[in-house]
Amino acid sequence: MTREERLPLSDNGRPIDRNAELSALRYRMLQLAYRFLFDRNDAEDVVQNAFAIAHQKRSQLDDAGRLQAWMSRIVVRQALLFRRSESRRKKRESVRAMQREAGGSVRSGPLGDASLRTQRLRSAIESLPERQRAVVTLRHLADMPFAEIAKILEISESTARVQARNGRESLLRALEKRPVGSGAGRSGASGVEGKGTVS
Repeated sequence: MTREERLPLSDNGRPIDRNAELSALRYRMLQLAYRFLFDRNDAEDVVQNAFAIAHQKRSQLDDAGRLQAWMSRIVVRQALLFRRSESRRKKRESVRAMQREAGGSVRSGPLGDASLRTQRLRSAIESLPERQRAVVTLRHLADMPFAEIAKILEISESTARVQARNGRESLLRALEKRPVGSGAGRSGASGVEGKGTVS
């Protein structure tokens, strides 16, 4: 029996490249974690931890065809745990404060305005209750169907739909309260005044 005959075969009869599959899965999980954390380093930490957990619990995976959904569930849980960590939150706040102190001017125009809108959206998403934030992130940033969201978060599909609707409504209210250039709703708190200059 040759080596190729012992390898598992894909639907098209070719040997399955497990390394390529794992690399692709890791990339998808990194994208998912980033959508929760908005920081590549934090996302990489979460994914690395999730893969370690998956390796320890691999006997729980009864259907290899469900690997991506199973890994998504682990990554989402780890991302939520990571966000709950008070020490990480304090670290992010101190880094942001240093970035504001070291920052220059924010240009008005398409790039400056887009940056402010992105910052406002991230801030609004982070302010959502945890369940709403998870559903909104999975539905609108990761583009997952409600059935998959329900499985990952272990909630009913109707609950996922309600949480998504409530999350969207909360986001709209939060974004309406924070016009561009207002410092994300805190007058002077971020140092953004008038036509987009940082003082």
